[in-house]
Amino acid sequence: MAINSDEQEGNVERISDYDRMLERRITILETRWDAILPTLATKADLAELKAELKDSIYSESSKLTRWLVTLTVTMIFGFAAMFATMLTLLRP
Repeated sequence: MAINSDEQEGNVERISDYDRMLERRITILETRWDAILPTLATKADLAELKAELKDSIYSESSKLTRWLVTLTVTMIFGFAAMFATMLTLLRP
C-alpha cells in the first residue's frame, strides 16, 4: 500500500490550512486575553472590597438590631394599651 505523491501533497496542504487556522485562533485568544487581563481584580482590590463589605454588613446589622428593639418596645406598649382599654370597657 504505497502513498503516491499527489496524496502526500494533499496531506501537506491540509496540515498547512489547519496550522493557519490554529494560529489564527490562538492570535484571537491572545488578543482577548490581553484585553481582559487588565480589568481583572487584584488581591489588593479584593482585600479592599472585603473590608468595605464587612463595614457595610456591621452597619446594617446594627441598624436592624435598633429597628427590631424599637419594634418590640412599640408592640409591648401597644398590647398594654389594648389590654388596658379592654379592662376599662369590660368593667360593670
